[in-house]
Amino acid sequence: MNSPKKKANLKIIEVFLDNFIYEIKHLSSYLEQYNYIGMDTEFPGVVYKLDQFTSDFYYKSIEKNVNNLKIIQLGLSLYNSKGENPNECSTWQFNFHFDISIDKYSNDSISLLVNSGINFEKLKTNGIPHDLFAEYFMTSGLLLDKNIHWISYHGATDFAYLLKLLINCNLPSDENNFTETLKIYFPSHYDIRILISGKEQIKGGLKKLAQNLEIERFGNVHQAGSDSLVTGDVFFSLLNKDYINKDDIKNYENILFGLGKGEDNNETISYVRFNNNVNTVNRNLNNQTALNIHTSIYFPNLIYKGKNVGNGNSYNNMMGNVMVNMNGIGNGMMMNYNNNY
Repeated sequence: MNSPKKKANLKIIEVFLDNFIYEIKHLSSYLEQYNYIGMDTEFPGVVYKLDQFTSDFYYKSIEKNVNNLKIIQLGLSLYNSKGENPNECSTWQFNFHFDISIDKYSNDSISLLVNSGINFEKLKTNGIPHDLFAEYFMTSGLLLDKNIHWISYHGATDFAYLLKLLINCNLPSDENNFTETLKIYFPSHYDIRILISGKEQIKGGLKKLAQNLEIERFGNVHQAGSDSLVTGDVFFSLLNKDYINKDDIKNYENILFGLGKGEDNNETISYVRFNNNVNTVNRNLNNQTALNIHTSIYFPNLIYKGKNVGNGNSYNNMMGNVMVNMNGIGNGMMMNYNNNY
C-alpha cells in the first residue's frame, strides 16, 4: 500500500464566539466555487434509552436524545466538484456553548472528547450561543440551495442536531416529517454509509475506509473539524477511484442510513441497541429547560433574541422570509440585528 498523500493547504480554523461572525462570512465567501460540504458533529453521547421497540426505533432514539441534549462541535470542510479545498484553508470547526455543570451528557462520551483535546472550560466561557449561530447560518448561503451538496458518514444524528439548532424547537415526532423538513434546509445531502452499501470491495467505518483509500488524517480524531475533512476526502476518493458511479450518485441523494429508504433492519437495529447500552449519565446534573414546542412541524416560528422570524403559517411565507437578502450575511431574513455580540 502506498503512503497516504498529504495536502499542502489543509488548515482547520477554530471558531468560537469572539471570531464567529467574521468566520461565518469568511466561509460563505467560498461557496460559489466550493459547494461540497464535508460535515461532522460532536455531541454528548447517547443518554436516553427507549423502553419499547417500534418500527421507527432508530429515529425515535435520535429524536429523544437530540431534543434533550446540546451539540458541542460542528465541522465543515469545503470542496469544489473536483475534490479540491480552498487554497487558504479547508475546514471550519464551530465550538458551541456547553456547560458540563448544567448540560446533560454521557460520562464516557465527554471523557473521549476531553482526551481528544476539546476544552470544555473554553466552551463554557467562549462557546457560540445557539441563537447567534442559527441567525447567521440561516443567511450564510449554506442552506436552502440545491447547488450546495452536504456529505456525511452515517449522518442522521449529525443532521438532526444541526436541524434542531436551526429550527429552534424540538425535532418532528414523525420520521417522514423529519426527512422532508431536512430536505428543505439541506436539499442535496449524501450519506457515505448509503453510497457504499452492498459494495463488498469497499466497506467499514469511516476510519477503515480512510485507511483503505490511503487518506491521511489531519487534526485530532473525535473532533468535528478533522472528522469532517476525512468525510469529504473519503467521498471524493470513492468517486475518483470509481467505487461510486458518478452517473448513479443522484439515486442516493437525500437518503440517510437507518431512515426511510436507507433503513437496514439488521444493521440499524444492532447499531441502536449497542449505543443504548450507554448508561453512564451524570445523575447529579440539573434538568435542562425544555425548548418551546411549536405546533407546526415543517415551518415553526423561528425566535431568536426575542424576535419572531416567519409566521409559520405556510410554505410560501416561510420560504419568502428565509430567502430575503440571502447574500447579506447577518442582515437579511427580517432580522437586521446590530453586530453587538
